[in-house]
Amino acid sequence: MAIDIYRESINSNRLFIAIVILCPLLFSCKTEVSPSLLLEPAQGSPIAMTCSPGNLAAGDLNSDGKPDLIVACSQDHSLTLFKGRGNGQFDVIDSSPLLLPYSPNEIAIGDMNNDGKVDLIVGSHDSYSIMILPGDGKGNFTVSPNSSVAMKEGDLPHTHGLGIGDLNGDGYQDIVTANSSDNDIAVVLSDGTGGFIPSSGSPLSVNTSPYPLTLGDVNGDGHLDIVSTSSSSKFLTVLFGDGQANFRRSDIPLRTSRSGFVALGDINNDDVPDLVISHLEQSELTVTTGNGNEGFIEVTGSPFDLGNNAWYIAIADLNRDGNPDVLAAANNGVRVMFGDGSGQFVPAPGSPFLTGKGSWQMALGDVNDDDKPDVITTNLESDNVSVLLGR
Repeated sequence: MAIDIYRESINSNRLFIAIVILCPLLFSCKTEVSPSLLLEPAQGSPIAMTCSPGNLAAGDLNSDGKPDLIVACSQDHSLTLFKGRGNGQFDVIDSSPLLLPYSPNEIAIGDMNNDGKVDLIVGSHDSYSIMILPGDGKGNFTVSPNSSVAMKEGDLPHTHGLGIGDLNGDGYQDIVTANSSDNDIAVVLSDGTGGFIPSSGSPLSVNTSPYPLTLGDVNGDGHLDIVSTSSSSKFLTVLFGDGQANFRRSDIPLRTSRSGFVALGDINNDDVPDLVISHLEQSELTVTTGNGNEGFIEVTGSPFDLGNNAWYIAIADLNRDGNPDVLAAANNGVRVMFGDGSGQFVPAPGSPFLTGKGSWQMALGDVNDDDKPDVITTNLESDNVSVLLGR
């Protein structure tokens, strides 16, 4: 009897292996991942910090093809740089930390002087100016008094958002900031050599108390637009760009107030951009679908319950079923909401995936070269950084 069971087990395993191998070749098969294996800590995670980490960004800083990390330490006026090994583990770069003249709160990565090397763009809550730290392509960056760029003039600096992108079609990276106290968005345009001038009409009026913004082609015309949240109203603002750095304002009403972070993506598989939004000090997740004509409609059932108040959110197909999911940095873990491809979302089994206390900022990227999305969070109250590998 035992031998028969053993033989049946072997035959079953052979059949399973044959199906796994032949399925992608013969059929349209989905390789959905078991929910319990969605995210798991990388070896060495969490990474201990000597400060309370705030914002972060991920990108290849030293041109080796492997994602690296930049973590802002606001109280220390410094940036800590981590070199990625390509397997989900990270080491502090020798030149780190970078000491700055003011507190870093917003971070972006891009080639700002058109030399083919990655630079760092850093904003502070308490300044209208941002700093550009030129990179040498080897993971080293220069802090210079001459690297400051004034985004606008005013008396109440409160920068709460930073983005870069080519807004006028000249091939150079331009800069955008959200100015929370002034209820506006500032745009400066690059000359390609490291110089910047304000765009026509900047600063641009938006809804009250704008929070972190996002850039993307919202209406499918091939030009970058700006989406601004509002931490004190029930509206989003979309600034539709014409490809020449001119913008047209449109407001989107929401059922829930105090929008915090917004992500842009196609969540219902109709090739039209949609928007998902988190809300400050609330557990709601707002989902709006685009109608292809610059309008957005909040889906039935929205807002969805995240189970915890959340901050940064992102869109990715974590379980590889072909439908985009939503990830949210939410206090002590990453909350995952499975999408069904029609705009509806439910909590993923196993969610939240634990990180550390004070997880509010998050970055996505393939840090172990397996073509699956991974998640990095800063944990403000735990003084560490978590790396969760997608399985």
